[in-house]
Amino acid sequence: MKLLIILLNFLFLSTGFSQNLTNERISKLIARKRSIYLSQGIFHHVNGEVSNFSLLKGVRSSYVKSRGFERIVFDFNSNKPPKIYGHISNKKKKVYLDFIGTGLDPNLNMQAKVRFASNIDFFNLDKNNVSVEVSFKGKLNFEVFYLNNPGRIILDIKQ
Repeated sequence: MKLLIILLNFLFLSTGFSQNLTNERISKLIARKRSIYLSQGIFHHVNGEVSNFSLLKGVRSSYVKSRGFERIVFDFNSNKPPKIYGHISNKKKKVYLDFIGTGLDPNLNMQAKVRFASNIDFFNLDKNNVSVEVSFKGKLNFEVFYLNNPGRIILDIKQ
């Protein structure tokens, strides 16, 4: 009986802390800037070079006060960016990026001195997938898009 109560408590506790993504807006990334900023939502890009393996070779950032946003660029060694799934969570103050069919370059060039983000963390999920978490401070809005030749994922952050 005690075991049944413990199992039921675990079941209800674990569902209480899980994310409910059914209410999130889902966007497909496009290859140009639209100046449409979101504070939360799910995004994806599936037309990347799925059959080819990419390396995340660099991360750079810039902030120009007159533009009013910070730009973080993820550079890849391929002509097109990889398949990507992402989630903007204002509640957790993070942007999650999963790059499918991608590895981290051992000589990753990190030139990102971020203004609005507090940290950028990289995780090798396995040898073919990389996850990136961008932690941020305060209430921010985001635009995510990609560019080709070479492949890049762009994250624009605006207060």
